[in-house]
Amino acid sequence: MAPAAPARLHSLDVFRGAIVLAMLFVNDLEGVPGVPWWLRHAPFRADYMSFTDLVFPAFLFMVGMALPFALGRRLEGGAPAGLVWRHVASRTAGLVVIGFVMVNSESAAAEPAWLVGLWQLATFGSLILVWHTYEGWRATRPRRVRALRLGGALTLGMLLTWYPGRHGSGLSALAPSWWGIIGLIGWAYLGACLVYIRGRKRMEVILGGMALWLVFILAMEAKALDGWFLWRSPWNPVPAMAPHAAIALAGAGLGTFLRGEPSPRARVRWTLGFVLVLYAASWCVHAAAAWHPVFTLSKVLGTPAWCLRSAAYSALLWLAIYLVVDVAGRRKGTEWLAAAGGNALWVYLIVPMVFVAVDLFCLSVGHGWTWNHLAPGFPSGALRAAVVAVAFTWLAGVSLRRGFALKL
Repeated sequence: MAPAAPARLHSLDVFRGAIVLAMLFVNDLEGVPGVPWWLRHAPFRADYMSFTDLVFPAFLFMVGMALPFALGRRLEGGAPAGLVWRHVASRTAGLVVIGFVMVNSESAAAEPAWLVGLWQLATFGSLILVWHTYEGWRATRPRRVRALRLGGALTLGMLLTWYPGRHGSGLSALAPSWWGIIGLIGWAYLGACLVYIRGRKRMEVILGGMALWLVFILAMEAKALDGWFLWRSPWNPVPAMAPHAAIALAGAGLGTFLRGEPSPRARVRWTLGFVLVLYAASWCVHAAAAWHPVFTLSKVLGTPAWCLRSAAYSALLWLAIYLVVDVAGRRKGTEWLAAAGGNALWVYLIVPMVFVAVDLFCLSVGHGWTWNHLAPGFPSGALRAAVVAVAFTWLAGVSLRRGFALKL
């Protein structure tokens, strides 16, 4: 092994990009006939997890791993606590708003399809205007940047008042539902920061916070919190926050050690031990699965066993990338993944925009063609999903290098 570790973990960026690639692949397989069980989400109440069930928690784990390198640097650099919390609140709000809008876009009325499609395109375009980084313009044309962001925000507000919902229209028809992937990331980020900012550099506080979130899941399932005001309201984010914040805090625990330990050998040993402890804990929790569903391996229920097992697998995946990229120094061919990892929000918004545009084109020419006509079975569906995943991941990296990036 190399005698010293690099100052920056390139493997974190590659890991993030690899998750984006996997996310695009499994999402595009949705609806394709003949997909094997391990590439499909486990059904409700099922007691197992597939590869697809690992993609989202791996992203959450990566979010947690990045906390010591991002927030930790701000805090240790003397940034006022109020400024740090303002950054956390702003980022959380942005993620939650984007997730809220996108999940309502998915549940928009099906008829007339062309009107709904135009509404979706305009909504996604407004989100892009608000959260575009505007590289090169922020210093030279700040007024134009402010005008574009304000215009995007006003347009978004106007579009939401015209929301074409299935069970109503306008603002009153909007609902958080499950908050969407982006929204869940936002709540997980906030839940992890609530612990990490207070207990940074103290592993017992970070992992203790993770354990408390897991206990919180058990308390929710036992209905011990049902008496709280608005606890069962769909607008209450805490039930969605608990399992995902726990996974992010597991990542924060690993990231805290990695940032304080420069030796690659120690990093590998500690990570393997960390994986074993998490896996053993998940096995112990899962042993009670016959007694109650909350002890099963279930992504849908967000069970503690699933959280711990997902964190263990995610740490192992990162370790494999770390050994190749940072320790062995074999970075050639990984730059596109690292660049795409820095533009993940672009992927979440541009991909649905492209598919909506394709649907609108098919409607305009009068054909009943749909995207799944390209995938009548699993072999063709896997090939299509691989092409889509690689193409959009590569485009995300190219866009970042050209200054077209979305960040909170």
